[in-house]
Amino acid sequence: MKKKVSALALVLVLSLSISIPAFAFDERMSQKIPVSGSQIWSELSRDGSRYNATAWVQADSGNIPANGVQAQAFLYNSSGLVEESDLAALTAASPLHVASTGYTYTAPGDVYAEGAIYIRGSDGRYTYHQTARAYDSNMSRSAAAQIEPIRVNENGETYGSLMMAESLETAPDWIAAVGTEGQRGYVQREELLTPDDRAADPSFGAKHISLYDADGTVIGVFEITFSHPDTAGKDIEAVKAQLASGTTEEQKLWALADEILVDGNYPVNANGQTYGPQILRELVGYTPDLIPAVNQDGVAGYVQGRKEVPISAEEMAILSAATSEPLYDQNGNVIGTFEWSCSEPVQVIGKTVPQVKHELGASTQK
Repeated sequence: MKKKVSALALVLVLSLSISIPAFAFDERMSQKIPVSGSQIWSELSRDGSRYNATAWVQADSGNIPANGVQAQAFLYNSSGLVEESDLAALTAASPLHVASTGYTYTAPGDVYAEGAIYIRGSDGRYTYHQTARAYDSNMSRSAAAQIEPIRVNENGETYGSLMMAESLETAPDWIAAVGTEGQRGYVQREELLTPDDRAADPSFGAKHISLYDADGTVIGVFEITFSHPDTAGKDIEAVKAQLASGTTEEQKLWALADEILVDGNYPVNANGQTYGPQILRELVGYTPDLIPAVNQDGVAGYVQGRKEVPISAEEMAILSAATSEPLYDQNGNVIGTFEWSCSEPVQVIGKTVPQVKHELGASTQK
């Protein structure tokens, strides 16, 4: 999800021209833990049903050396499954460093934030340090009973929630997590809890690791985003303002989510198909089975959502050659045909929004 909302800012700027109120934060901070001349902690920020997890490192004095620290933030749901994770590498000397999952639409319930801090030693190896957990002080203290415990499978491997571990040594071999398409499963500890030098490269936006079911079968992927916060010469409040930049443009998207989504997920029809605007996949984390469309006769309905799954060359050829597809109603019944059309892309580089809108309007009159 991150992680996911900020990528929509340009779309929203082009399509919305409304006055939006200032973004309001509700923050909960964990206790600070001293580690190697620094303080580490995690924070949980909330706006309605949108949550953000951050993991922080702050030097007691001076700067944290460049390329010496990586921070990883985890956002957990009420069952203790990792919903989101972000990894950030410190590339310039700075008094503080942060990893941030970005704001994510999360189903109602208890939500938690935690972090992992990786500190590079003189031998080039990283040591792992876990932050204390942050959670909403208004949440039930009995919620821990809902968190998936750490158990042992028939192969002698441990599996369960990372929240139940007090150190890297006690972290389960298989960590409970939620995949990019909303699947509940497990990821390998060595793949989730590890620094990655690619996180320092802005050309890399994320990495994907396999998501497994309880039997060890791959059922999807889990995404770890790479963020690149600029903290050099800034205090904590300035960095928080930087992390929040762009959220005002997303208020309309979140309002749409509140109107359409059910407990943070797309609604489901009588046939078990999910449906709704594809733009909300950036908040939900997966593409619905049916997305809204209007055909050439003005009939409003739905077409099949394009899931991000591998397809064969033959299937790709069929899709490329197709010129139409069925149009469905909300319950998945065929009500017509939706024809595909192609147009030349409008160049936007170096142009203002009015200029782009003018060219879009001119293209429809050809």
